[in-house]
Amino acid sequence: MKVSEPIPLSKSGNEGSDSETRCWSVYVLLCRGGSYYTGIAKDVAARFEKHRQGKGAAYTRINPPEKLLYQENGLTRPEALVREAQIKSMPRRKKEELVREK
Repeated sequence: MKVSEPIPLSKSGNEGSDSETRCWSVYVLLCRGGSYYTGIAKDVAARFEKHRQGKGAAYTRINPPEKLLYQENGLTRPEALVREAQIKSMPRRKKEELVREK
């Protein structure tokens, strides 16, 4: 898995807030049928298991995940949401390149 370089916490005084804590990750799953699913979580392994149990997103209930392909760690929640949107907007070819670069 790709692990992002640690980014120093800001000095905004909100280090304890969920949006400032760098404990979020963005991940890409390979799902049945060869499709990709991108999401964010604090604990990717636990979230992957939720998806596998059919208790995650609606998409992964219909297209169960087979494998974790990619993960970026050390993000704040807002950063993870932005990165998730960036990855979701990529054409499949770009997602495949991202997964290979890990």
